[in-house]
Formats: sequence, C-alpha cells, structure tokens
Amino acid sequence: MEIGYLPAVGGRDANVNKAELIHILEETVPPLKDQLHVERVLYHKADNKAYFSFLSDVLVPEKDFLSLERRLRSLFPKMRTALRVASPGLKEDFIANIERYTPVLKDFLRRQSPALRTWLDDVGWSVEEGRILLTCPDEFAIAFFRRNSLDTKLSQAVWDIFRLKLPVALVKCGEREAWVEQMRAETARRREQELAENRAGNPHAAEADQRGKPPAEDLAPWESADEPVAATVSPAPRANEKKEHSESAPRKPAAQKGAVLKGRAIGDMPVPIAELAEDSGVVVIEGELIGVNPPKALKGGETVLVTFSLGDDTSTVYCKAFYNYR
Repeated sequence: MEIGYLPAVGGRDANVNKAELIHILEETVPPLKDQLHVERVLYHKADNKAYFSFLSDVLVPEKDFLSLERRLRSLFPKMRTALRVASPGLKEDFIANIERYTPVLKDFLRRQSPALRTWLDDVGWSVEEGRILLTCPDEFAIAFFRRNSLDTKLSQAVWDIFRLKLPVALVKCGEREAWVEQMRAETARRREQELAENRAGNPHAAEADQRGKPPAEDLAPWESADEPVAATVSPAPRANEKKEHSESAPRKPAAQKGAVLKGRAIGDMPVPIAELAEDSGVVVIEGELIGVNPPKALKGGETVLVTFSLGDDTSTVYCKAFYNYR
C-alpha cells in the first residue's frame, strides 16, 4: 500500500513524512536540492520492505545514487529498502543525445558484470529505428552481452531511469549500416503485409487507396504516388476544397493540406510522435524541424541525402529523405 509516513526513523520512535525525507536526502546529496520529488513510497509489511520511488529533474550519477541508498538504509535500519530514481523529463534528450547519458549506463553495466571493463569503452551507442543500438567490437562481445542477458537488463534500466521502452540491439563493428537497412526493410515488409491484410478484409480498401492518391500532374517529375511523405508546408487550401466540403456530409476534421515537397498529399490527422511503434503502420506526424543537416550529395551526381529531426511536444524522431535535384 502507499503510505505518507514511515515507522521508526533512525531507530527512534518517530515518524517522517515525505517532505522531511526529501530534506534529509537533499542534505545527503546537495546537488539534488530542489531537484528531487517523491513519486511513491510503498511498504510491504509481510516482507518488512519499503520501496522508495523518486523523480529527479536531473540525472543522478552512480555515486550520488549509492549515497542515497546508504542514507535510506541508515534511516530505516530494521527495514529492507529498495530505491528507484527516474528522470522521465530527460527522455527526449536521451533519444536525441544518447552519448550524454552513456556514462551512467556504462556504470550500470559494470555493476552487472565487472568483466565488461576491458572492452566496454569500445562499444558505440546510438538510437536507431526505435532501438538502442550497441556497436560491439567483435562477436565475443555480442555473445557476452546475450549470454548474461545484459541487453535485456540494459533495456530495463533505461525504462527505470528515463521511462522509455526501447529494446537493445547488438551489431558487430562495421555492420551498422547493413543492420539499419535490414530493419527498415523489415519494417516496410510488415507495413506492406498489414496493408495487404487490410485490403483482404475490406474489399473497398483498394478502391479507397486509389481515390486517396493525388493526380500524377501534382507530383514532381521524379516522384511517384506511392512514395511516403517526408515534409510539407501549409499554405491556404485550394479554392474548390471549401465547396466540396460544404456539399458533403460532416466528417472528422483533417490536417490542413499543403504543397507537397516529397511524396503525396496529407489527408489524415497527425498522431503524437511518442505513440509511434513498430506496428504503427503508415501514419501522419506533425512537428517542428530540428537540427537540419546540410544536404549530402550521393554517388552518381543526381541525388542528395537530407537528414533532420522532427519533434512535437511529446517526442522526437530522426528522418532521412532522398531528393533528385536534376
């Protein structure tokens, strides 16, 4: 059960409330002053164990976390204690800049298996295709991770700290790009399978898909109507759109259509980026362009690669687009 008061602080016959507990812990770790908040405190009488869950506005490094653990044990010497400190406010920055947080995650892995110390610093970290991708120096490192379930434990630690559900994938050095392409191909294959199943279950779906495609003359010469949308702008709607809407029955409002920069016109409502998953299928997202990188010319002299991040008020997603500038 959740409680607001805990019995026997420091062996004394006194009670401590949550505000007093925060004050004691902030004195133990001064950098956490005004950064620590009680999420919940659970006490299981049958096990004589208390579970302390805190939220922190900043990341708590291993040294400070261990100090908090020792302080709790000294406060409740006759009770078993378990501590969790989460920083969900940092999850978006974690996805965009995972390298800032690898020291804490490396400390966690070293605690799980000290043998990692010899080669853990040679592991590359990134977030790719909705996964934490660890680029290992060799097959031995990959086998070691899997044999000791360190990939699963690391995924759980990321949830405990950032409240992010991200699986961990392992790839050998030099094979990262191939892995990314494989994941994208697998995602595209699943989406095509889902669309085929939907069409099989709904005989009118194929006809609806064709009606939803824009005329060929509305597309750029190098694009086809089957390409995904990469980016749009939003000018005023066409003159005949208002008339068409007024003559038809009321329907759910759609996102404002804009000039197509790539792919086909948008006709569905956007979904929050944080809700995207592997099985989301074809969806519409809307947000602000962040960190647009300079276009990179590809071999052949006719295509450029543009990379950027698209973020809304829930999360951020990394995007790539290919453009034929001829």
